[in-house]
Amino acid sequence: MTMTPSPPRTRTPLKTVERVGLVTVQVITGLLTVIVLAVLTVFLVMASQGKTELYLPAVTPEGSVAGLGPQVSMAYFDTISLSVEGVGGAAIAPYAATMTVGFLFVAASLVFFLHLTRRVQRGRPFGRLMTAGLGVLALFFTVGSLILPAVFSYAHTVIVADLGIDLAEAPFSTGYYFGPTDSISLITGVFCALFAGAFHIGSRLQRDTDGLI
Repeated sequence: MTMTPSPPRTRTPLKTVERVGLVTVQVITGLLTVIVLAVLTVFLVMASQGKTELYLPAVTPEGSVAGLGPQVSMAYFDTISLSVEGVGGAAIAPYAATMTVGFLFVAASLVFFLHLTRRVQRGRPFGRLMTAGLGVLALFFTVGSLILPAVFSYAHTVIVADLGIDLAEAPFSTGYYFGPTDSISLITGVFCALFAGAFHIGSRLQRDTDGLI
């Protein structure tokens, strides 16, 4: 018995609403990329002048609630925002380098999704690119969420030492701090890994059953 090969598949053209949706996503992604790079530029200009904003873990996260009203029983804050200036170039360099890597990673992620939508729009295969991209994002988000707090701890310590601040008297510390942003990054990495695995399995099953269903 001779099996007749299945006819080649033809790609269904995108509907108008799908094309509009893709263009909208591309415009938003492009604007976000420009904004991220603009913020990075402003940050680097300020850093070159010895100015920056630091977010340091509070030593005593519980604050006074006196006078806030009988309905308020506790005030809690985990970080302190600190605007500093006059930081030496060598002292601010580790912090500036770390922030630059973070900004560039976000920009690269946006460019990846922009490229992905372009492939979808042109009807080109994107399965392997999607799987690989999600895998890379999962790796960077997961590893970054665990390593960056230590890197920031070192960078903060260098800046505080350059400013001559006595940490024994300060309401903040420069120790390792795994905060809400790091938690979100870790969760995002886990979900990216799960989506990458699911997409890879789905793509493989689709290839294996091509022409049989």
